[in-house]
Amino acid sequence: MKWIADAIDKLLINSEDFASRLCEVRFELDIPATKAKGYCYCINLDGDGRPRTNDLIGFVASRIIDYAIPKKEREKAYAYLNSSGFSSKILDLQQRAKALFTGGVVEEARSPRRAGGP
Repeated sequence: MKWIADAIDKLLINSEDFASRLCEVRFELDIPATKAKGYCYCINLDGDGRPRTNDLIGFVASRIIDYAIPKKEREKAYAYLNSSGFSSKILDLQQRAKALFTGGVVEEARSPRRAGGP
């Protein structure tokens, strides 16, 4: 399960940004009959007492490439951007990352339509 901790760590590059969106409910909760620890958080509320869901979604979405795409692939895309001036490889990574969370819906939306199709 180390990959889960690593993925969360990637989101926590600036832990103050993340902490402003989540509130710790319980830290290091013991899980019976395991060596595992649980951590419980809830979404912070806005001034009107509503969960700041869109803010959290936007925060995670802005880091989707760093969170979901291997570093080596990101480095290749950044190198392509630096050498060519074109961001197409980064945009492709963004679409791939989004598709991981949407079950490929993003890819389907980008596919060209056939002539005479809907």
